[in-house]
Amino acid sequence: MARDEDPSYEEILDENYDLHEEQKRLLDRIQGLENDLTEERTADRDNERRAIEIERLQIIASQARTEAAERKRENEQHGEERETWARERGRLETTLREKEERLEFTPKCRQTTVRTQVVIFIARHNTSWR
Repeated sequence: MARDEDPSYEEILDENYDLHEEQKRLLDRIQGLENDLTEERTADRDNERRAIEIERLQIIASQARTEAAERKRENEQHGEERETWARERGRLETTLREKEERLEFTPKCRQTTVRTQVVIFIARHNTSWR
């Protein structure tokens, strides 16, 4: 009677084989989940690195925009200064021509002195034309 209740050797082998197969499936599943978790953690780190890089690039872009605006203001200021100097130079050249025309009847030594004075004045006040 004890023998009828005890499983046979083949039944134990079958059950052992089934348990072994189930263990292999579970181990494969666990390994797959661990791989997925590792990939997910790696992806999270990659995403964090990308987010940090994006923030860094945004800061650089913001600084570049600020610097570009400053350069634009400087260019506009330099343009205005060039226009002012061009007008001043034109005015001084006109004044010089007028003085030269008036001095046509004065002695040569007097013309040279006035012309030299005007050229010196222009040179002193207009350093950007050198």
